Amino acid sequence: MSSSVSVIITHTDIDGIGSAAAYIRLKLEGKRYVVIFTEPEDLEYAVEEAWDLYGGSAERVVITDLSPNANNAERIGVILGAFKNRGVEVEWYDHHVWDENVFNSLSRYARIKIDRSMCATGVVASASENRDRFVESLISAVCSIDLWRFDDPLSPWLLRISIYRKDDLWRRLLLNLLINSQNIEDIIAWGRPYVEKLVDKELRLYNHYRRKTRITRIDSVSLASVVKRHREISTSQLAHYILSISNSDIALIINPSGPLSLRSRKCDVRLIALGLGGGGHKPAAGAFIGIPAIYKLLYKIRIEKPLHDYVLSRVNNIVKSVGCVRIDRVEGRAS
Repeated sequence: MSSSVSVIITHTDIDGIGSAAAYIRLKLEGKRYVVIFTEPEDLEYAVEEAWDLYGGSAERVVITDLSPNANNAERIGVILGAFKNRGVEVEWYDHHVWDENVFNSLSRYARIKIDRSMCATGVVASASENRDRFVESLISAVCSIDLWRFDDPLSPWLLRISIYRKDDLWRRLLLNLLINSQNIEDIIAWGRPYVEKLVDKELRLYNHYRRKTRITRIDSVSLASVVKRHREISTSQLAHYILSISNSDIALIINPSGPLSLRSRKCDVRLIALGLGGGGHKPAAGAFIGIPAIYKLLYKIRIEKPLHDYVLSRVNNIVKSVGCVRIDRVEGRAS
């Protein structure tokens, strides 16, 4: 019917934006849609928002680049079940590792496609036979960023455009460009002035974070950690930098509001993230921890050490328990 709408729930990062754009280009041309951006720890609230706003008008719900966990899967399942009972199609595209029980539970309500070998943008596109040159270029650039390969020359540009501003208005602007443009190069040309502004400050910030980085030895594992204050440098770029200058096993990037990002070239940091209630991939994972208000307050007046110490005390315990499980260790494929 004319009032029906497709609801896309996706991650706030470049893979979330890219996977939403790929889905819209490939499956929703000329159709009505809305996009809800969210972080993984807020997924259940985004699904609730979709129900509250579009429960009576949605014809499909699409979730991309987001994985549930044992804590929120039940609530998400209840809402997706309500959508399904109203005849709404529910699709889920992801590339993270899922808990087998969670996967089996949510499969009752959604068609779930998971492929850990590519980014979510690629997973979405792999479900369609209508991929054009633009979509192929988008997959290459986004997967280069999101899988931490950095093997596409366009990816540093696209990454920096995506983080120029971290708000939904900017994300929607980039999303519309990805939906309507004929080639990635046009978007890069459009974003070049913004990137040049970022790079100037980014180069100065590398020296700042070099001084701020702390190296901790946890048994045989070296952990380089830093509290990230500036939006002008991406988490992945900063992690890559501090791993290189410190020659550490693991990089920990701390957002003072609670999100943690873990990166490594040799240790399976997903296992550490799981211990903190998060998830992700072997070389790149994340979690969210609640930070006491007193540490946030001190941080706002430029007293950073107590917040940094608190996060390290939480993370170090998990690292001590898990250790460094090699990324290249041969193991069976999980469900």
